[in-house]
Amino acid sequence: MNKLLVLAIFACLPLLAISSCSDDKTSSGVDSSSVVHEKKARRNYEAYVDKYPDVLALWNSYKGRKSKKSWGKRHYKKYGKKKGYTVPRGSTTTTTTTSSCNVYEAYVDKYPDLLALWNSYKGRKSKSSWGKWHYKKRGKKKEGRTLPSCDSSGDSGDGWPSGDYSYLYQKNAHAFGGRTVKWASRTINVSGVSNSNLVSAVRRWPGFGFNFGPTDGIKFMGYSTTYPDACGWAQTIWRSNGEIAYCTIYINYWINHMNCKNEGHTMTHEVGHCLGMLGHTSDGGLMDPTAAGSSEITSPVQNFFNLLYALPPGTDITSRFSSQKSRARKKDQYDPDGKELIRGPIIFSREEQ
Repeated sequence: MNKLLVLAIFACLPLLAISSCSDDKTSSGVDSSSVVHEKKARRNYEAYVDKYPDVLALWNSYKGRKSKKSWGKRHYKKYGKKKGYTVPRGSTTTTTTTSSCNVYEAYVDKYPDLLALWNSYKGRKSKSSWGKWHYKKRGKKKEGRTLPSCDSSGDSGDGWPSGDYSYLYQKNAHAFGGRTVKWASRTINVSGVSNSNLVSAVRRWPGFGFNFGPTDGIKFMGYSTTYPDACGWAQTIWRSNGEIAYCTIYINYWINHMNCKNEGHTMTHEVGHCLGMLGHTSDGGLMDPTAAGSSEITSPVQNFFNLLYALPPGTDITSRFSSQKSRARKKDQYDPDGKELIRGPIIFSREEQ
């Protein structure tokens, strides 16, 4: 009888264990009260700022009095939500980190336009798989994008994307008191271009997409003799938040009788100015001031655009290098609401003398 009793008790032990495990827990053994708590966790706007490199860079350049939390909340509601960004929930201290990064996930995070595209993706690929597919299909050869190093995830260790900020200042931010001037995304409208050769000339720029037909964006105004010695010229107009509103391009009426190489070459050059190159290079490539020179889009120029478009419009970059810290702005024209239009310089490409 005693032996039967002992056997019955041992037979019941697994049932007791299962029963005890199910108290206040889900079928997976997770405390149900913790699940409810996680669902109710508040949005962490500080973690939101840290999550996106472009937002973190903008916060690092912020000179106001708002706390990181308040600033992050305002940015998300005014800008981030529209871009498809999300706000993490819970305490910052609960955020886990891994000892190694996934290079293709970091690739997606490196480029704000790719991150927005990924956020709108409805397929079944993982972020890593989607990033790998994009890089090999388009990013590497067609758009000139690069993979970040896994030890830095594409930034300098302090939230800023890696790159030559002095070069960025000289070719772009100098025109806006040390703040970046760029389009809101790498997909840009183009009007006035119907000739197939000129369409191909516009599309030569890697890393950008162009929609032909709309009346805003980059505007080819036609042919002119206003500046007789210039092969072509461009002027960029941007809003006071640093976002380009539109850009106009003219080509000299007599270009086929000038030493300007060809019309398509000049168009590609002027589009480069409209994309944010607010100056000329001296590296023997396409963006040198003489339009009869090389048609090569050089590595420094591609790196310049990759850095420029990894930052939000209107980012103050003067803290990134000591040589410009002493150059105080007489009047900071920056306005986060972008209510004013600022006309940039007219930039010419000249014929070979």
